[in-house]
Amino acid sequence: MHLRSRFRTVGAQITALALAATGGLTVMATPAHAADTVIGVTLTTSDLRQALTPQPGITLGPVSAGTVNLTVDDSKTFQTIDGFGASFTDTSTYLLQNKLDAATRDRVMRDLFSRGSGIGLSLMRVPMGSSDYTATPPPSPGTYSYDDNNGQPDPTLANFSTAHDDAYVIPVIKQAQALNPQMKLFANNWSPPAWMKTTNTMLGAGNGTLKADMYGPLANYYVKFLQEYKAKGVKVWGVTPQNEPTISPPSYSAMLWPAADEARFIADHLAPALKQAGLDDTKILGADADHVNVNYANTLMANQAARDATYGTAWHCYRNDLRNMTTIHNSYPDKRLYESECSTGPGIAPMNAAQLALESTFNWANGVLLWNLALDTNGGPKMGVGCEKCTGLVTIDQATGTPTYTDNYYQLGQFSKFVVPGATRIGYSDGGNVWAQAYQNPDGSQALVAHNNNTSATTFTTTWNGDGSFQYTLPAGATVTFTRSARNGAAQLVGQGSNRCLDDRGDPANGIQQYIWDCGSGDADQSYLYSADRELRIAGKCLGASGNGTANGTKVITWDCNGHNSQKWTFRADGSVTNDLSGLCLDVTGHGTANGSPVQLWSCTGNANQKWSATAPG
Repeated sequence: MHLRSRFRTVGAQITALALAATGGLTVMATPAHAADTVIGVTLTTSDLRQALTPQPGITLGPVSAGTVNLTVDDSKTFQTIDGFGASFTDTSTYLLQNKLDAATRDRVMRDLFSRGSGIGLSLMRVPMGSSDYTATPPPSPGTYSYDDNNGQPDPTLANFSTAHDDAYVIPVIKQAQALNPQMKLFANNWSPPAWMKTTNTMLGAGNGTLKADMYGPLANYYVKFLQEYKAKGVKVWGVTPQNEPTISPPSYSAMLWPAADEARFIADHLAPALKQAGLDDTKILGADADHVNVNYANTLMANQAARDATYGTAWHCYRNDLRNMTTIHNSYPDKRLYESECSTGPGIAPMNAAQLALESTFNWANGVLLWNLALDTNGGPKMGVGCEKCTGLVTIDQATGTPTYTDNYYQLGQFSKFVVPGATRIGYSDGGNVWAQAYQNPDGSQALVAHNNNTSATTFTTTWNGDGSFQYTLPAGATVTFTRSARNGAAQLVGQGSNRCLDDRGDPANGIQQYIWDCGSGDADQSYLYSADRELRIAGKCLGASGNGTANGTKVITWDCNGHNSQKWTFRADGSVTNDLSGLCLDVTGHGTANGSPVQLWSCTGNANQKWSATAPG
């Protein structure tokens, strides 16, 4: 093992800078009121010219006020945040597994799920069988369940099998869970097998519901699903009994299920079946309705046994009534709330991803999910009519195998990178049509996320726990995350090509060429502060071009800070970092990926050895 000498201790004051095109990593525990004064800043603009891009740090000044004022107040605490995410639809997993080469898929999956070099999605959903976003068989996707049995009744579930998911659904989920072991995954039906329904079809046509004698078999269907997924290495945290139970679209899988009937299923069948199978740690979420239906929630909770068995309720965004979650919270404060589906796109969702996360958590949501993780360039593959022009977090060109990250990815990442599972929403105030929410992570670091709903740039003053204030101008339609922790504005820079961190070798001398090394939590040798003067500072030195060089191959070294342009850097939306003097990119020599690969300046190529992401607190 190669041991490096250390000239500085891990206890040095270091913290999370704003992130880059894809970062996020665990840091040291810190107090809520640290002695830090540097606020990390990460920005996504509406045109994606800045896309989860680090901005120069901001130093807290004296407490002040302006025309528009935001505050953070950690003396007030609200709900716990379980995470942010999307859905492993059949379509999404099909595209990720089958339409990307292995190297590209690995990179995309890291960008989605890793907390080291990605946005750390941590709350995910998977359909049990076909939904509207079903990819097979191409080119005309159709319905499927785990016990179709040629339409013939199979109440003992003798022919139950999740084999359909083995080709691409399960491999993608397992890779995601390996990248983010904190992930919570919940599952639900769009429709039970056709033979369980009054209409003998999985489609919503005819407004079918569950046959009276199929409550027990459906509960066992859930048990078998959970058992098979567990045997295949997939951890399922929770289930909901039925997707959107109050609507029945005729052209894809759906089922009507009145709230009183769903409550009876939970109380008399599902909860007892899970307990008998030793699966009673599986969380049951009621509803999963297309909008926040207070009457549906009240009817579920009126059944005391169902209320006792449910962990909470889940709701979709489509009627722009997320405020009703506050009504439900006030009636049932012991039950968790989840915004479990929202598909952005023209004419579909009434809000973008940033607005969704802000409004949902304001209204007591413990988690926020978009719909499809990935779609193709036509918004599919899919079956039936509905959700036209919907978008995922990633768009995959089936012809070329090229992935493109959408505004959903970057806007949701402004939350998921910085607000980790177990965080708490804390006190805040906003105004001037700038929406904001504040959160405190388990390690004590804090994040304030703000979105400008105005059609022009808006300047506001932010006061943080009464310790100081700063002013910031947010472009129209942009989302910004401010972070504060005991590391005082510093972050690790993770190379996309290597998944290793920029490192100063633990040597405080002038002239030390930087290299890459395995990322270590709270490692002082890897903690770079992006200063207000756009310097990358570490251990009192500045990162710069050796000899003020401007040629390809110039070494990137540390030196006494002198204000020269050779020590100034710009983070780009594509993940590159350029030197102001030369315009050249921060580059790992020879496309190296091994520990000890040196770093230089080189003409920008767009290759992975020139892409960097900055970590986030938590």
